[in-house]
Amino acid sequence: MNDDICSVCYYGGTLVLCDRCPSSFHLNCLGMKDLPDGNWFCPSCQCGICGQSEIGGESVQLNGKEVVRCDQCNHAYHVGCVRKRGSGKMDLNPNSSWFCGVRCEKLCAGLHKLLGKPVSVGVDSLTWTILRPRKDACNSFVPSDTEADMELQSKLHVALGVMHECFEPIKDPYTNRDLVEDILFNNTSELNRLNFWGFYTVLLEREEELISVATLRIHDVKVAEVPLIGTCVQYRRQGMCRILFDVLEDKLRELEVERLILPAVPEVLQTWTTSFGFSKMSYFERQEFLRYSFLDFEDTTMCQKFLGMSLVAEPTTEPRRNRPKHIMKYKQRNENTDTIRNAIIPALIQAEQVEWSQDAEQQQVEVGMENVSDSVVTAPPEDMTTALQDEAEQK
Repeated sequence: MNDDICSVCYYGGTLVLCDRCPSSFHLNCLGMKDLPDGNWFCPSCQCGICGQSEIGGESVQLNGKEVVRCDQCNHAYHVGCVRKRGSGKMDLNPNSSWFCGVRCEKLCAGLHKLLGKPVSVGVDSLTWTILRPRKDACNSFVPSDTEADMELQSKLHVALGVMHECFEPIKDPYTNRDLVEDILFNNTSELNRLNFWGFYTVLLEREEELISVATLRIHDVKVAEVPLIGTCVQYRRQGMCRILFDVLEDKLRELEVERLILPAVPEVLQTWTTSFGFSKMSYFERQEFLRYSFLDFEDTTMCQKFLGMSLVAEPTTEPRRNRPKHIMKYKQRNENTDTIRNAIIPALIQAEQVEWSQDAEQQQVEVGMENVSDSVVTAPPEDMTTALQDEAEQK
């Protein structure tokens, strides 16, 4: 069964369907005017070397598979193309990790050196820790330990509890599962937009007391995403979101990641662009990442921040979602998606309410979300919105 919403913009309408996976797309979101004749395969199903999905000529297999996926970026490659190019080690052991190149292998190794090890933030006895379920693909870096596994599961469930303080359970209409739980526990799906393999959970703690939680997925050195972050009620308006974000950005720079993205709801878009240094991602910039599955939500604006010192994000007024005007004569799905439109909410840093805190020594922003009920995002109270606007005008 194919998806009922576009995997790029998360809206329904007239969609083209991939012939290999359940993903669906608007032609316009793919930058296409017409669908080619014959079978069509989405960007995630195309080989990263030859750009094709179907294999021309003689099939080359590894462990019974014609296609392998990198254990860091999750991009697909034909076994034959990899061997012809001579890139990436083709290990015959089906349980071993495989990487499309040195940079992905180095990135994965760097992340796994951090797993489960509290690191001091250097402020107020705070530490941060990065976690990931042990079923992850890069298992060669993570030794099996039953006691450690139990502790990991316990911490992830506590983190899930914090997220549920911030968000109502978010049920995706395709799976009817709790989206937040699926992300924290790396649940997978054949549908790319719901395949949460590769997510890490980042904890901010003080003496083992959990304060804030963020979800992080580093696709490769080009881009990482942080779609969810939440703070315990008693620690809001104390700059914890800022502290956690600063830690994440510093670590991503160390790992040589170029860009950080997140989806922002309208109520706090200005906060992200003025106080956190993000800018709106243009339609054309999004086209550069069609092979990547980013977690996105309807009625949000995808924002980006370049982490390199020499890169500056230019502000843009380019509309993010241009509805396709092309009517296809075949392979199309045009359904009433009103229920789907209201079923997925922006479960973001905006979770409980927008919290703004100004300190005498530092100006810090704490972001949350309030009154999320029945898949409807409630805007911040009028006085809070006015305060945010006033602060922005003073800067």
